[in-house]
Formats: sequence, structure tokens, C-alpha cells
Amino acid sequence: MQIEYSQIRPGDIVEFKGSGLVFNLLSPVIKLCFRDWNRWGWHLAIVSHKLNGDWMIFEELGTGAQISKLSNTPIENLRFYRWFDVEPDYNHIIDFEETYQGEAYDVQLYFWTAIQYFAMRLFHRRVNKILNHRWTCWELVCEFCGKMGKPLVPLMVCPILPDLLRKLEK
Repeated sequence: MQIEYSQIRPGDIVEFKGSGLVFNLLSPVIKLCFRDWNRWGWHLAIVSHKLNGDWMIFEELGTGAQISKLSNTPIENLRFYRWFDVEPDYNHIIDFEETYQGEAYDVQLYFWTAIQYFAMRLFHRRVNKILNHRWTCWELVCEFCGKMGKPLVPLMVCPILPDLLRKLEK
């Protein structure tokens, strides 16, 4: 469910307003398959912990998975979601971050996901994702949710933002 900034806690999910080249190229294509998607957001991250009064997030960027300050982005460009009924154990969050820190970005997933959704339209079945230790922000969030005991999508499904947001908004 969507929550306010004042309610966030470790384990919550952050959606960032869409912008940039990849967003401008790929979001219209995704919109063809998900007509009800509003195209507001694009990037996802995980709320990690507070450091000196600043919320820290764990996110996958082009340079790899890393911890960043949430305050680097204006609040009006963020939305927050609570997926876990109970806050995940802090040590599990830290273990996850240590395990995935620096993991490479997976630009191939965008194209594989597009193929999957076109295959769904043509053949009415999904194409399995490739497990390769490379991540998009969507995959990293899904991996986190699975490791914390409440998967957003099944392991072999290519995550795509409109599907994830539908689940997070419930």
C-alpha cells in the first residue's frame, strides 16, 4: 500500500519519478502492453536505515548496487510503498546489502522483458527470466522481497514495473 514519507521504515519500497533516456525510450513501449499504467515512475529502491537523521536506500544503478541517501531526490519525485506487514529484521537487510553491494546492472533485462510480454500476447505464456547475477532496480527489489520472505513475483518471472506497482498499491 502507498504510504507517506513520515511513515517509512526499513524494508519499504521507494518509487522514483521517471526521467532520462531509458525511461523516454522504453516506457512508451511498456505502456502499449499496460494501458492502465500512468508512466509516473520508473526507478525502484529499498529503504535501508537511517544515518545521521537521513534515510538511506539500497538501489541498483548503472554503476552497480549501492547505498545512497534518499534526500538526494526531491520528495515530490518519490512515492513510498509498504510491502511487508512486519518490518524485516535489520540484520537480514544488512546481509542482503552486503551480498548484493556492487552487483552489476542488467541492461539486457529490459529487452528480455519486452520479449516476454510480446510472447505473452502472442502465445499466452511467459518466457522465463535469465538468472545471471546482474540486476535492474526492479529485479533487485524483487530479489530483496523474496529474500525477506514475501516475494513480489515468482523467481523465474521477469519483473516489470506496472505489475510490481499493482501489487504494491494493494
